Amino acid sequence: MKKIRKANKFIFLGVSVLTLGLLVTGTKVLKNYDAVIAGFLNTESAAANNEMDSGSSGVIEKSNGAKLCTELLEEGTVLLKNGNVKGGTKKSLPLDSRKRKVNIFGYGATDEGWLQFAVGSGGTPPQAKKSVNLLKAFDNSNYSYNKNIIDAYKSLNWKARLEGKSSDTKKAYVYYQYEASRNWYESNGVLEQAKSYSDTAIYVISRVSGENTRTDSVSKESVPAEQTLYTDGATTGVRKTNRTYLQTTEVEEGVIDMLHENFKNVILVINSTNAMFLDTADDRIQSILYVGTTGECCATAIPEILWGEVNPSGHLSDTFPLVPKADPAFANRNDYTTPVFQESIYFGYKWYETADTMGFWESDFSKTKLNISKYEEAVYRPFGYGESYTNFNWEFEEAAYVKKDSEGKEISKTPISSGSTINNNDEITVKVKVTNKGEVEGKDVVQLYYTAPYTQGKIEKASTNLLDFDKTISLKPGESQTLSLSFTPYDMASFDTYDANANSFSGYELDGGNYVLQLKSDAHNVKENTTDFILKVAPNGLKFEKDPVTGTTVIPQFSGSTAYKNCSIDGNGFIGSSGAGQKYLSRSNFEGTFALYGKKSCRQSGRCYCYRDPR
Repeated sequence: MKKIRKANKFIFLGVSVLTLGLLVTGTKVLKNYDAVIAGFLNTESAAANNEMDSGSSGVIEKSNGAKLCTELLEEGTVLLKNGNVKGGTKKSLPLDSRKRKVNIFGYGATDEGWLQFAVGSGGTPPQAKKSVNLLKAFDNSNYSYNKNIIDAYKSLNWKARLEGKSSDTKKAYVYYQYEASRNWYESNGVLEQAKSYSDTAIYVISRVSGENTRTDSVSKESVPAEQTLYTDGATTGVRKTNRTYLQTTEVEEGVIDMLHENFKNVILVINSTNAMFLDTADDRIQSILYVGTTGECCATAIPEILWGEVNPSGHLSDTFPLVPKADPAFANRNDYTTPVFQESIYFGYKWYETADTMGFWESDFSKTKLNISKYEEAVYRPFGYGESYTNFNWEFEEAAYVKKDSEGKEISKTPISSGSTINNNDEITVKVKVTNKGEVEGKDVVQLYYTAPYTQGKIEKASTNLLDFDKTISLKPGESQTLSLSFTPYDMASFDTYDANANSFSGYELDGGNYVLQLKSDAHNVKENTTDFILKVAPNGLKFEKDPVTGTTVIPQFSGSTAYKNCSIDGNGFIGSSGAGQKYLSRSNFEGTFALYGKKSCRQSGRCYCYRDPR
């Protein structure tokens, strides 16, 4: 199995990581961001009562803490689509600065529906006096929204989904979906008034995210696999088992139809940290912004992004799929006890891209069981995807072996060419020149991927693997920056638990052969005007008996009869004396090992869990 090298630094930052970084940087940074640190620690600071101050112009000015929050969303918001306005050649975004009024629709846009945090251990409600949701972000800006729509929603008596005790956050009611129907908008004059207010409509769809979500023990509602709709102020929900929670609802699609027919520019804002299924909405929407959940005051950046004061530069940290049942992680869910991880290393982009490499999407299995006949019918947006208000050109400059001092500074380098052979202790740097070829300022992310040699039935390997990435500074039109992407052979190693390649070694290793490096704009698409770069490993391969950082000997600890705590991932040691083990999704036979939900064969001990019958 491939190890994780580092978290994606160009998507969203965790507050705890951010705080640690500030603590080790120095007193100057600490002083500048004391409000952020104090807020996280729930203490007062010098700027605690000055988080959002009203300036002489009447527009809310931001303190250092609020500026940092705004920057997080500027850097993390992903532009998923940016088509032309209806009947024109101008892009949907950014909006015309001369037109400062928009309509905002949807339960997700309201104070009750806008999501600032997730549920579970990762959910931290913001302090009320500093909290900025979407509507407040507009109130604090130079832009206006149609308050008639929001006022009309009050008659529906919508509830806040995250109200109640923290112990209730795993209950199904947290995931209920409220919305006003198309008929409601049309019958009470809200639509006609909105058409006269602005030709632009922003529709907000929000979805709660959290950990270990499963069937509600009281209502028996299966949260991930169905929907519970509360429409037009109804006090009783309607369960829909033909759609999953992360798909658009029939009511939402009706509203999207209405907006498409009545407005020139329809913008969808996704307020969730989940990867949504958006295939049913795409053709009737001009642009899509994925903003995540916005924390205490990150929503302040949204009006700025909409009107182009800031160019969004986030990229997806997950794949946005099209068909729920085509994702093995969804197929292997377990409503009753513990989630099943039969998908092995093939989850997220490593599943979708490897399945494409192996021709799985064109197989009879995919066509008959999943109703998919090509990659484009399985994936809406690939991992790493993110559009911009401008465009960039990449130019490969060089690859080199580098040596660094104890502080990580480069002290020497030796240029290498494609086809060079690498060894265990090599450190390689790839330099890429990025040039802004568009008309507005913006940032870009360079992503470096590798493909390892694969032998049928041997070590399991994904066909596409993120190796390194970096983000430019904000580049003005015509301006360039050279980025350096660094890695070692260890970063391309796979973990061979069972000595699958029969070389008498179990641990991290590289098989002999060609390792193909590619510069990509996302996990699926090679950047235009770039070429593959090949690094060779000698036929006997490379082995890493010890961790290169800690020096600790690396051995398999979760397989076989000697597994840690006697709970083996392969089932040996606890499923009877025969050692009949766990079955996993395998690249050697995706069709034969892909689990279809509903067929399960449960071999259970008192300590471990069941697995799905892959047939």
